[in-house]
Amino acid sequence: MNHDMTDEEKRLLAYDLAARLPFDVKCQFTLEYGDNGHKEGVYLATITTFDGQNWLEVEYNDTSGASGKPWMRDWSCTLDDIKPYLRPMESMTEEEAAEFDELSSKLFEHESPEKIWGQVVDWMNAHYLDFRGLIPMGLAIAVTENNNPYK
Repeated sequence: MNHDMTDEEKRLLAYDLAARLPFDVKCQFTLEYGDNGHKEGVYLATITTFDGQNWLEVEYNDTSGASGKPWMRDWSCTLDDIKPYLRPMESMTEEEAAEFDELSSKLFEHESPEKIWGQVVDWMNAHYLDFRGLIPMGLAIAVTENNNPYK
């Protein structure tokens, strides 16, 4: 579970997740109590719905059934129950860095830079890059070579 988040941290995480929702952001989901066959535990989940403020719905693979085989479950939770998996900015590959440079260089050449800003932000969200610094704040989990739920 996340540390006790301040209102500012919740707002920042909410802004970030709302923009990432179309990109099937993965998260660590902590289920503290179970009911209706759900078992307490920490799961890898996909955020499916978010109200933009605090309430989310996630899907996760549950292996607690009698068969032991994973099956998709859904659960409603709050921002306190999840930590998204994001990539540190320095994890950009050379190819991604070149693509980012090409896109962002258009900011200074284009007659409507606000359109390009939107494309830059969408590109970073689609690549799960932590451009808001959520990882060092403890609000997100760094994707690594050995811990990459997006592969």
